[in-house]
Amino acid sequence: MQMLQMLHGLHLSTCISCLATLGVPDLVEHGPKSAGELAAQVGANPQALYRLMRATASIGILAEGADGKFSETPLSAVLRSNAQPSARSFAMMGGREWHMRGWERLEYSVRTGKTALDEIYGMSTFEYLFSHPEELKIFNDTMTGLSMMDSPAIAAAYSLDGIRTIVDVAGGHGLLLANIL
Repeated sequence: MQMLQMLHGLHLSTCISCLATLGVPDLVEHGPKSAGELAAQVGANPQALYRLMRATASIGILAEGADGKFSETPLSAVLRSNAQPSARSFAMMGGREWHMRGWERLEYSVRTGKTALDEIYGMSTFEYLFSHPEELKIFNDTMTGLSMMDSPAIAAAYSLDGIRTIVDVAGGHGLLLANIL
């Protein structure tokens, strides 16, 4: 059973990514809504959205009431765009084509030691991101969200007494460095 749960991980994370990309967590913040109501708001097929929401409810992302309406849970709350910190961009990035295709070619990377995006797109991850501004924004927002979650603990864990220079390589929006300083 544990192995089956692990093997379904990609399916579940893709469902979470889709839910976040559609903005459903934002729409259930103030109360339960039916799949039909939400489908009209996000431009989705009601039956397909209902199945997506049932799948995410099965793992606690949403809660489905006896009336068939879906409401927020602590897990969906961190997927809202206004959550501080928010995991929305991280969830969205997980379902982006460039990100998914990279994972599809993991075996290539393991066999060759080269990054999959080099093979797929003929460029490095950052070359790809810099040539696709929307993807770069999602990536940077993801890094900022992760830094908001992790940087206070990182800053508290290290003594910087006597350190005169700190460099945050690839610091995105610089949140980790700001917390350290």
